[in-house]
Amino acid sequence: MQWQAYINTGVGVLSILGFAVAYMMISDTLIQSLLKEKQMAIKHQIIISGGSKLAYWLSHYFLDVITHALPAFITCCCVDVFQVDAP
Repeated sequence: MQWQAYINTGVGVLSILGFAVAYMMISDTLIQSLLKEKQMAIKHQIIISGGSKLAYWLSHYFLDVITHALPAFITCCCVDVFQVDAP
């Protein structure tokens, strides 16, 4: 019974590490796209074309939510499938 607690803790730590790696990969991709966007002055082009700053930032927000929802959903499914019982 005592070993089961250690096993559950190990599985919990591994699942957290997997979740963190997924977010680091996504964050790196988002940062690279923001740097490329800064170099190409896309926000300036959108404002000149008649777009608003609110629409620009809301589109970034919704893209971030959608992009981060996928690993969060997969992690929740994996926790349920593998029956991870760790905080």
